[in-house]
Amino acid sequence: MTPLRRLACISVALLGCSACSSRVAPITVTVLTKSCGSPNVPAPTDGVTNYQAVITAPDLSPITQTFAAGSAFSFAEIPSGADRVLTLTGYAGEAGTGVVKAWGQSLPFDVPDNANSPVSVTLVLRAAGYFAGVPTIADPTQCAKLSTPRAGHTATLLPDGRVLIAGGFQPFPGVSDLDGDGGASDPRNWSYLNTTEIFDPATDTSVPGPSMPSSTGFHGATLLTDGTVLVTGGQDGTGAGLQATSDFVDFKPDDKTWSGGSMVTTDYMAPDGGVLPNPRREFIPVARSRHAAVADSKGHMVLVGGVDYDSLGGAVLQPNAIWLDEATGIFTPIVHAITLADGGPGMGPFFTGRVNAATTQVLGGLAVAVVGGDTLDGQLADPPVIFFQHPDDAGYMLALPLGPSDANPPRTHAAAASLGTSGHLMVIAGGTTSDGSLATFTSVIDSTVAGTQLELQLTDTGRRRNDACAVTLADSSVLVAGGVNPLTGITSGQAERYVETHYDYVQNLPDGGGPYSDAGAQVSLSGVGNQAPFDGMVTDRYLHTCTVLQDGSVLITGGVQRDGTHFTVLDSIELYTPLPAP
Repeated sequence: MTPLRRLACISVALLGCSACSSRVAPITVTVLTKSCGSPNVPAPTDGVTNYQAVITAPDLSPITQTFAAGSAFSFAEIPSGADRVLTLTGYAGEAGTGVVKAWGQSLPFDVPDNANSPVSVTLVLRAAGYFAGVPTIADPTQCAKLSTPRAGHTATLLPDGRVLIAGGFQPFPGVSDLDGDGGASDPRNWSYLNTTEIFDPATDTSVPGPSMPSSTGFHGATLLTDGTVLVTGGQDGTGAGLQATSDFVDFKPDDKTWSGGSMVTTDYMAPDGGVLPNPRREFIPVARSRHAAVADSKGHMVLVGGVDYDSLGGAVLQPNAIWLDEATGIFTPIVHAITLADGGPGMGPFFTGRVNAATTQVLGGLAVAVVGGDTLDGQLADPPVIFFQHPDDAGYMLALPLGPSDANPPRTHAAAASLGTSGHLMVIAGGTTSDGSLATFTSVIDSTVAGTQLELQLTDTGRRRNDACAVTLADSSVLVAGGVNPLTGITSGQAERYVETHYDYVQNLPDGGGPYSDAGAQVSLSGVGNQAPFDGMVTDRYLHTCTVLQDGSVLITGGVQRDGTHFTVLDSIELYTPLPAP
């Protein structure tokens, strides 16, 4: 047996702390339970009768202690090493089996071999299942805010757990809707931002970051496998001077610098085994804004559609779909399967002009999906769902369209996220349908079986909205939050969770036929955590961001709040603390 290195212990009373014995490295734990800006959210200690504290790390089995509320907890031995994480869960009832009321997790910390090197750990305990303001670590009575109010921005989780918040827009200074004239809600009165900021969960604050080379909003921001954030396209200017850009810029977190320029022209050769009408086709990148930008887990990024603007400020739809091979840095058109003139199989260029589409990874990141969108002429994009997958060892990105059905109608301004432990299902929520009305139900699509679509009927009209956010939580459920009713101009703070309760996938070879696949799934709809169904965020908003942090909580930033008259771009931040994954 390998002997343990220097051991350490933790001994801390909830809301207070005490040092360990001097014979081991002293570790001081501070547990914060303050909340801010959330009068309807209970204190995380309310209703808690027992706690469970767990230390985890990549190189050791979980170390668990349980204790009653009001008493101290301690660990007699913690092996020294890196990346130790302390998780604290509060229960109403027995620890481990009762109802979860509170949850918190520290950032990774190191336990040194040197017994004279003190270690300080801070953990924020939050009411589980609630949205709440974010108290800063330095002063828990103060709510964290963005450095700059912004909407139409992006928020990207960096490899070190921080979040890069970039770009967006604000109304021109002095423009408001207080007199009901709609000035601030008119895009011609918007000013786009080149500022960034970085939210750090170690301090629960957002501080200014390095400015981008140019102002932009409604751009794409994609994390590549090397930790770089690639920002593509976007728009700037006002009125007839509105313009989209073909620029791309890289943010490198290590040195906090931006670099980049315009996409270069490349030549496109047909993939092996495929035939194109014009096998060598020059590809010229185009300016685009409000496009779809998403990458799979292997570093293949897809850019689909978007809008450019002519010299008079008129919108022009961009029809092309391209992909970036991170390994080569080359942008190439996307292909799809076609039938050649002789009836044989082939591949051809794929065009799908659309704006305001949603994106998500599916199949555990092995593929991506672009969902919905519109074509600027009162029509909705068809097909309503397109899967993109890069076959192993292939030099091309393949588009796999999924056509419309009663359970999967065309819609725009929807939200989408992967659902379930297998990653096969996808939730599509909200959006506007082809008759101009808001979608009345949520679709659940199986991304592995063409045509297998499950319809969830939602009768509560309050859930009808555009521009909500959707994210996949640590337990593989999907959180949908916020949005706006474009018919009334009123924002929503409602939220709901979709939970996969059953999934079956069967593939066999029936007599006399080819391969056959079928799937069956059950998905339940619930309120958020311990709340009554469909209660939601602290602040109603749309054009906001939702980002899942490394501890599983969801950071919500900025956006617009409207009440039919007032149009306010927000600087507020809030956090959703989900019930812990089983």
